[in-house]
Amino acid sequence: VASANLLAHIALDPQVTPYLADGKFGFDLSPWEPIAAGVLTDRDPEAMLPYLETIQQEMDRRYDLLRKIGTTKITQQVAAQHGLHPIVLHVDEVQYWTAGPDRKLSERIMILLADLVGRGRAAGIITGVVTQRPAAEVVPTRLRDLLSIRWALRCTSPAASDTTLGS
Repeated sequence: VASANLLAHIALDPQVTPYLADGKFGFDLSPWEPIAAGVLTDRDPEAMLPYLETIQQEMDRRYDLLRKIGTTKITQQVAAQHGLHPIVLHVDEVQYWTAGPDRKLSERIMILLADLVGRGRAAGIITGVVTQRPAAEVVPTRLRDLLSIRWALRCTSPAASDTTLGS
């Protein structure tokens, strides 16, 4: 419900471009799919790599453009002139990709996610990850520490809360 409320808020702004990755492969994200620029529902975990790489390429394009026009941040004027409106990547049930049986693949996905979270904000790309299983193998410390806003709801143990919020 909390995740849906955030997506509903995002949907109200026609300038925001959402990208959705649904690790449950259900219907929770289906109301937002018509407005999304990309929707990942492929059950093959390998499909996440090109999906994230596409967003990473857009982030790199934005950084190149910002460097070219001589600015370090995206203002409303810069966004309007150069088409740099906000992008939101919403990854629901991130553990499908970060805690899968193929550790090398999960690590590659984690590296891409961490890059998008760490560098994306300045390029107008906001990444949100959602999980019902807050554990260190699902959201490793290096990713958790990059997520500037963390929200823990109904954690079953202090350890689960600490995984999300820090100790």
